[in-house]
Amino acid sequence: MKSVNVLLTCSSLHAVGIIDCLKNNPDNVPVKVFVTNCNVADLPPDKCCDGTFIVPKINDEGYIPYLMQLCRINAIDIIFPTSSLELDLMARYKDVFEDNGVKVSVSSLESVLIAGDKIKTWQRFKKYMPQQAVAMNALDVLEFSHKVPNICCKPVSLCGGKGFAVVDEEKCTDVSLFHGYGKKHYISLWQLCKAVEKYQQQMILQEYQNGVDFSILALAVNGQLMYCCGNYATKLEFGSTVEGEIGMHPYAKEIAQKVIEELDIDGIVGFDFILLSDGSAKLLDINLRVTASAQFYAKAGCNIPWLRCKQLLGYDISKESISIDYGLNMVKYFDAHYFHN
Repeated sequence: MKSVNVLLTCSSLHAVGIIDCLKNNPDNVPVKVFVTNCNVADLPPDKCCDGTFIVPKINDEGYIPYLMQLCRINAIDIIFPTSSLELDLMARYKDVFEDNGVKVSVSSLESVLIAGDKIKTWQRFKKYMPQQAVAMNALDVLEFSHKVPNICCKPVSLCGGKGFAVVDEEKCTDVSLFHGYGKKHYISLWQLCKAVEKYQQQMILQEYQNGVDFSILALAVNGQLMYCCGNYATKLEFGSTVEGEIGMHPYAKEIAQKVIEELDIDGIVGFDFILLSDGSAKLLDINLRVTASAQFYAKAGCNIPWLRCKQLLGYDISKESISIDYGLNMVKYFDAHYFHN
């Protein structure tokens, strides 16, 4: 392999870690990484990549043609979508890109439509997940709160950590928790009822269980788990691990493997769990894309983005020598980003 050109679409500052995975790959293959976003303020710093591009929004009819043009001009080999919001679109145009010599790291449209919809995900995998309901009004909220003592909520239409809140009558009035950067947001049951009535869209209600946050990033090929790595998050900000330790929870891995097989996932997939005191694990979320913690796993010896690159380019990755540094700890610091509008 002489060199590889990669395009990261819908990139944000979190893409810096993904770029590091690709450029500092264990095979020492030269990799050029180009990134796109519709907002200049969300682009990664120029110093860490080989080109940044402002593109139309994903719902703009010119979005796909613009990406096609970027691929031709920059001889792109592989596209990594980095936002859940565009997975549906990229899955639909996957064959079009491949007809033009560009591989797209996205699973099948069927798997994307299930994993990308929190309601469908719960309907399919409720046996692995906390209790859940969909609220359209205050009555729905009150009915669920009577069945489940501790609840959290999130709007169906939002992704990442946006819109997530925990219902806690005491913490919602604890001023020391107000405006906590990247921390959990607490609201009262009354506030949730009022928000649902005002929002007038589907709101996911879920049983909130205290435990340890645990994530897995995996590479699957045609429904078969090939490689994975996990981390116990000791500190989260905006849903992303900023302090954690590399490890593997056997029951969580078993759930991940079953989901991969059932959805016939092909590509990179991230799983979020909550680990309970009795040793069990509850599945919280499935993301069919490379996640912000990929760099952490790469530093521990499991470079999932690079393995995916090799697999997409036709290399046999079934016998890769992977030695994971279990117990490796990470603390993430954020750098400043300077730019002109």
